[in-house]
Amino acid sequence: MNSRVRSQKSGGEIYNTVYAAGFSQNSAAGTRDIVNRITTTLRSDPGHCFILEGYSQGAAATVDALPQLTGAAFDAVKGVFLIGNPDHKAGLECNVDTNGGTSTLNVNGISARLSAGIPANWVPKSLDVCNLVSLFLPPSSSPLSHLFTSLWTL
Repeated sequence: MNSRVRSQKSGGEIYNTVYAAGFSQNSAAGTRDIVNRITTTLRSDPGHCFILEGYSQGAAATVDALPQLTGAAFDAVKGVFLIGNPDHKAGLECNVDTNGGTSTLNVNGISARLSAGIPANWVPKSLDVCNLVSLFLPPSSSPLSHLFTSLWTL
């Protein structure tokens, strides 16, 4: 997916958020890194745009960053794409299953009770993809392959 988007939009880059992914699911460092990267980039390039993307623990780091991205930072983020979000909150309009349907609309992620979830003002620019069948299975054979998040800059 990333390579297809980048092939259609020139000038983009991918920034991999820095944090220690692990079993504890503590993604606070990732959240700080996302906020810092966006605010620092906007200081030097106020017209810069971003798409936030996160999978599993990376999705949680992204969700936790959203309330901190206000004003120009909120405007600069053009979209949020989450997969396997442990903070997935039931009932949000941005909730879809892997076919774009509503079978996971009213499902909570494993950490939803511990999170505020996607703020209401972010729901229209977010897509929170949940797949009940493979909720705990990483997409490749690497046991840590699912613990990532990245920022797209356009």
